[in-house]
Amino acid sequence: RGAGAGVSWVGRGGFAGVGVQRLESDYGVPTGEGVRIVMDQKRYEVAAEAAEPLPGFNRLRLRAGHSDYRHLEVEPTGEVATTFTNRAREARLELRHAGTLSGTFGVQLQGARLAAIGEEAILPRSSSRSRAVFLVEEKELGAWTLDAGVRAESETRRPEGDLPARDFRLLTPALGAVLRLGDYRVALSATQAQRAPSVEELYSNGAHHATATFDIGDPHLRKEVSRNLDVTLRKAVGSSRWKVNFFANRIRDYVHAASIDADGDGLPDRIGHEGEPGGDGEFLVQRYSQAAARFRGVEAEWSYRPAAGTFAVRVFGDMTRGRLASRENLPRISPARLGANVDATFGALGVNFTAIHAFAQRRTAPLESPTPSYTRIDAEASWRIGGSGRSGLTAFVQVTNLLDEVIRLHTSYLKEIAPQMGRSVVAGVRGEF
Repeated sequence: RGAGAGVSWVGRGGFAGVGVQRLESDYGVPTGEGVRIVMDQKRYEVAAEAAEPLPGFNRLRLRAGHSDYRHLEVEPTGEVATTFTNRAREARLELRHAGTLSGTFGVQLQGARLAAIGEEAILPRSSSRSRAVFLVEEKELGAWTLDAGVRAESETRRPEGDLPARDFRLLTPALGAVLRLGDYRVALSATQAQRAPSVEELYSNGAHHATATFDIGDPHLRKEVSRNLDVTLRKAVGSSRWKVNFFANRIRDYVHAASIDADGDGLPDRIGHEGEPGGDGEFLVQRYSQAAARFRGVEAEWSYRPAAGTFAVRVFGDMTRGRLASRENLPRISPARLGANVDATFGALGVNFTAIHAFAQRRTAPLESPTPSYTRIDAEASWRIGGSGRSGLTAFVQVTNLLDEVIRLHTSYLKEIAPQMGRSVVAGVRGEF
């Protein structure tokens, strides 16, 4: 169940508004014990913009929010085994200016208090804070658009108990350029990004029912440092458009969770419900560690939409490779994919087809199993009832996984026991006003 509401004042020089959302969910976890999750999340937000707020600045933007998240892990007997809570807050202020240079100066604050209470808690009570300032500037030089940015950030992790507190200083500079050549664009960007390990990566120690894993963190993890290069070629004008993006990342101290084989039997270690080695083997042991890693990949798409706009075709694909410096494959890397989408309208009738083929993933990490390929086809037909512009009613029928394929995601810890949903049909009516 979910609901949300918001109200804003809008004037010539800007706006100010508040909003609230609530989501409640009750769902099962696909492990042998039949654990159920009862979740409740509330979020409050404020937003505002103002034109010409200060001399030299033409726009001020403010966003702030507070979320209160809680979920209960409920045993089949109805007993609450563990309660997870996360109270998070964030605020972001931006000042934009224009002139010889155009850009944005901003401040961002974030904080969270995380707690896991109960017999199966895998994390200590912990608090996290982040304070950041950033600056992005852009310059037009003929056919070139040049931009540069920098973000400086301070992050803290404060667990209760005997575990060590951590402080991280992060600096991320970035450079970019876009060259316009008629209908075509060539874009290049380079960044050196830094990331602090999360509370889960640092302090986890216990059974995680949602993923059927026994997670073991490392409180001494260092910050990640990545050097990233992106090159994009695209045709951005006309009925026929296309885009190709190449990326490469070299990451020092890359943090990842992987299986281990402590007993040397050639199989990934599993652990019982009470943490005993072997046991019922319900939980796959995952240990967080870090090492040098490299990623590279390509994303491409082509689309065709005639001026009349009664139909459109899009073809797309992507491929990613991830390896450690030792040349071992990283775990849970998505396989290559190819897809196509067709969207057409015939008066009040609209139809949409999407097909995605994911290739088998055989480039696996040590102790990781391969994943077979699959093809997923989704379809939708809709009929517009009255109204004008965007307003009115629309009746629709959606069919997902039309072929009823057994779809296992290589990125999922639960791929062997919980494949994606089979064929499903949804019919309904949407209203817009």
